[in-house]
Amino acid sequence: MSKKNRPNTVALLQPGSDLQDRTYREVFDHMEQGVVVWSDQLACTLVNKRYYELVGLSESDLRPGDSVADYYQRLVSLGRIDQTEARNSVQNFERQVHFSFQRTTPAGVILSFVGRPLSSGGLVVTLTDITEATQASRDLNISLERAESAESRMAAALAEEKRQRDEANLLAMVSDWLHSCETLSEVFDVVHQAMVNIYPHCTGELYVYSNSRDILELATTWGDGQPVSVMRPGDCWSLRRGRAFQFGDGPVRLSCAHVTESYTHEAPEHYLCMPIIAHGDTVGLLHLDFSHLPPEQGNAESADNVMQFVTRLAEQVSMAVANVRLRDELHRQSTLDSLTGMFNRRCFFDHASALLARQEAAGASAGVVLFDVDNFKQFNDRFGHDAGDRVLIEMSRLAGEYFDDIELISRIGGEEFALILPDISLEKARQRIAGFASLVSEHSIFYGNGTLPPCSISAGLAIFPNHAQTIHELIKKADEAMYNAKHEGKNCVCIAGGEVI
Repeated sequence: MSKKNRPNTVALLQPGSDLQDRTYREVFDHMEQGVVVWSDQLACTLVNKRYYELVGLSESDLRPGDSVADYYQRLVSLGRIDQTEARNSVQNFERQVHFSFQRTTPAGVILSFVGRPLSSGGLVVTLTDITEATQASRDLNISLERAESAESRMAAALAEEKRQRDEANLLAMVSDWLHSCETLSEVFDVVHQAMVNIYPHCTGELYVYSNSRDILELATTWGDGQPVSVMRPGDCWSLRRGRAFQFGDGPVRLSCAHVTESYTHEAPEHYLCMPIIAHGDTVGLLHLDFSHLPPEQGNAESADNVMQFVTRLAEQVSMAVANVRLRDELHRQSTLDSLTGMFNRRCFFDHASALLARQEAAGASAGVVLFDVDNFKQFNDRFGHDAGDRVLIEMSRLAGEYFDDIELISRIGGEEFALILPDISLEKARQRIAGFASLVSEHSIFYGNGTLPPCSISAGLAIFPNHAQTIHELIKKADEAMYNAKHEGKNCVCIAGGEVI
């Protein structure tokens, strides 16, 4: 078709032409949205097919010329809405202002209604199916919530992992300090400093059993509490039950007596008592008061974490206490005579050698004495070895009371004893040992229902550096002098070189 014979499209679409009306109507009916136009009198002037499809109505349910009030009453009669909704909707139309709302059809379709006032009066209402968009938004929100939840769980897991790692490092550090301790006082100091720094808001105590095993004594404390200094094992539920006791957790709330005795006013609401057990033996008690923890640490989870940590700490403390006590026991066995409790031979020679080195450096003298019990074999033969042991024990007790702490004395074997007297002259050393010999001869030793025959000692005295310069040489000189005393009739003191007292 030539340009000359082509139809004038613009002319065909001039307002009022049939073609224009049909075109507008076709476009109007094929819109994705449903549209209803209401006049300024609130009468329906135009409605497209999409509107009927979306609301599930027929053309007979809403026709041009129907009023808003009639239309909503028809919806009430169809059971689509109730009377209250109809009245509210009509009021929205009557105000002829912008409004919007959503409604879900019985088929589950979510519709968005938007009303806009026209400049010439009346309203145009558009209806949009937002089911997919709403579902997509919901899915997106769910995905976001899941992502946030996953991120939160990951952050919590990382935080928990960090807490456990920090806790393990902290426990390892405290454990290293505990197992480096050589005395119980060092163990108690480590526990005190660790608890003060780890739980600054908590109050607590560490108790250990006394040697008698009938009471527990306060070893260390931290915080501002006023704990009892001594407690009985029955005063604590954890010691009674043989396991950790957490007051404030569980249906039964029986407080420990050692806790209630410590508070003149209100007792704590939440505390932990942990037995300290080593090699199956309970050696003490660790008590921790949680009552003043900050809110962020006072929840159940934090309390459980504290309990787990304190449980592991108590295990380390128990091992440290057991190791120190074992070390002390081994040291005692290696340095002390098991019968008399005096230093043994090896310990005496170690201490005496060091003492003589100090005396030599200071240019001072010292006396070395060797003595034994006269006729000791007769005590064993006539009264039995228990009587002989009783003599040795009593001899050790007398020597311990007579000689000063700086005067080193030991049992070096059998009925023989060695003594070193620092910073002393020959004459004073002779008077010192003669006084002890006199004390022994005048002392009565009770055994059984009676007393044993009187005891006496024979002693030999050597002076450093006059008679010798080493402890072994001095002991040899003193031993020779002691045998001279035996030959002189016993119950006397002989000086190296032959002089008898």
